[in-house]
Amino acid sequence: MEYSKEQLEAINSIDGQVCIISVAGSGKTAVIVARADNIVKHGVKPSRILVLTFSKAAAAHMEKRYVDIYGHTGIRFSTIHSLCYSVLVRAYNLKPESVLSDKDKLKFFTEFHKKLVYKRTLGVPDDFDEFYRKCEEYITGKAQSEYYENTFKYIREHAGSGYNICQCFGRIRDKIHEKPMGNDNKSYLDAVYEQYKQYKINNKKLDFDDMVIYCHKCLARNKKELEYWQGVFDYICVDEFQDTGLLQADVIYMTADKKKNICVVGDDDQSIYGFRGVSDTIFPDFIKRFPDTKKIILGTNYRSFPYIIKGADKIIRNNQVRIKKDMKSYRVGDGRIHIREASSQPAQADIVISLINEYVKNGGKLSDAAILYRVKKEAAVLVSTLETIGMPFYTRDLVDDVHLGMCYKDMLAYYRLSRGIPEDGDLVRIINRPKRYIRSNLIKNCIFDRNKIYEACTANAQRHECLRINDTINDMFLDFRSLSRIDNPTQFLYYIYNNMGYEESMYEYAEYVGIDKDDIMNQSEMMKKESMKLDNMSEWYNYIMNKDYRQRVDKENGLYLGTFHGAKGLEWKKVIIISANEQITPYAYMGKVDDYEEERRLFYVAMTRARDELDILYVDGSGSRHQRSRFLDELMAYNDTRVKRS
Repeated sequence: MEYSKEQLEAINSIDGQVCIISVAGSGKTAVIVARADNIVKHGVKPSRILVLTFSKAAAAHMEKRYVDIYGHTGIRFSTIHSLCYSVLVRAYNLKPESVLSDKDKLKFFTEFHKKLVYKRTLGVPDDFDEFYRKCEEYITGKAQSEYYENTFKYIREHAGSGYNICQCFGRIRDKIHEKPMGNDNKSYLDAVYEQYKQYKINNKKLDFDDMVIYCHKCLARNKKELEYWQGVFDYICVDEFQDTGLLQADVIYMTADKKKNICVVGDDDQSIYGFRGVSDTIFPDFIKRFPDTKKIILGTNYRSFPYIIKGADKIIRNNQVRIKKDMKSYRVGDGRIHIREASSQPAQADIVISLINEYVKNGGKLSDAAILYRVKKEAAVLVSTLETIGMPFYTRDLVDDVHLGMCYKDMLAYYRLSRGIPEDGDLVRIINRPKRYIRSNLIKNCIFDRNKIYEACTANAQRHECLRINDTINDMFLDFRSLSRIDNPTQFLYYIYNNMGYEESMYEYAEYVGIDKDDIMNQSEMMKKESMKLDNMSEWYNYIMNKDYRQRVDKENGLYLGTFHGAKGLEWKKVIIISANEQITPYAYMGKVDDYEEERRLFYVAMTRARDELDILYVDGSGSRHQRSRFLDELMAYNDTRVKRS
């Protein structure tokens, strides 16, 4: 392999402290394995070289790449958690069964899920996996921040107190359309955390964060153990250093402190895990700790066409907290980033389909294309559209199913009631959609019978109220009679939305409880669009009830759908970024963006996944959520970028 001047400098800089800043697509993995082999060629035993990276999969991939190229092994390719585990095994005889497994965590959350009366404060989460993940994120942030407060006071501003993750968890509550309750989430999640700590104590278990904490304590307090590990490795290299937590970094520094042959590699512009307690100043902090550090910048991107690199560079330069660097492209080619405007979420999905069809028509493969988004709920309408037309796709996420939305559930309830096949909860669900001013608790045990409902509602009512309730119930049953005679899905929905006033009522409801009107609009548009393709109500009902594509996987031939976070480290020939709107990217929870610079880095990561073609879509409309993302305004200052309205 032929290396550039900068890459050769990095490969040959093996002694002392080295900081390699590698822009996206700059070949850092090739440099790391070549540098490791160069150390071996200088007479160092492979077993005395430690290469740390972010995940087990990345470590295994790097080791395989090394063996494939150089034909020998012996170097330790590992994760920081694996290193910490080894320290604890030696110091305390830690057993594998003492480490909390994913199965153990699931058991805890399942038990906890049933134990606490969370329904009063958060409502029922739509998806247990989402509940589990948000709790786990909070616990991670809490464990880190709690330890930092007792050890490194200067870390506090970077550690992630858990509060923002509490806000993040609140999205579950908002999904089920309850009023925002402010800091109620915090006390609830604190209860999760306390129960989790007790669960670990009762079962004598450690999780990954505990391993880092106890490893740090061991090395900081036990001189004998510290000296042992300082004598094990002569050279340490840390990949994806921007993803390393400050406590993890301190474990690495202590281990390397004797020989001081430590190399850190990564890109501060791709630091996107602030919610995990990762600091965006970890590279400058490294240089402050080791003043003799040699800094090398790998500034050439070998992945993307120049226009993609120039656009991404234009955006990331607006960040203030970053190491200045000039990114350039190795490849030669013309083109421009296409920014496209859509009138709605369904319209955006149609544009995506059109762009992908055009790409395939011109010789591209579906598996070489990806659709990226900031948060997974933005994929719901698109996934439904892809499923409808039969285009193969795959995703790592449990994508929000638009068919599980409130409006869909309401229409299904109306259908069952109008056909005389009600399920438990159907009547309570729709009794005030649209608003009928009937207290749902009065009818929760009622069968679907006009007289029974009237009796339940008027048992303790005054005469004038009985008259109003009588008229309301009569009107409702007249509507059900009309609906029972409609067999055309489009007409059925039109009657409920327009004749009964459902649509206007739902927009008022959304404003009252503080949920996003766009979710209501997107569900409604999608439902109406689907209804036009179905011949009768029975077909419509079966179509909606049988939707299930959450586990759909077609990696061989399918289009990739994923979040910005999930796309890190991956690449495709064609990338389409969707929903590039304010409050989505940059993401705002309850109107507040926690960290604009991290959001900009996330957008930069998404852009630099593209090799040949990059399209960015946003939805135009009214309201702040429909404003074009500020990142697009920054990008449009670059002359080769323009908006195409569709």
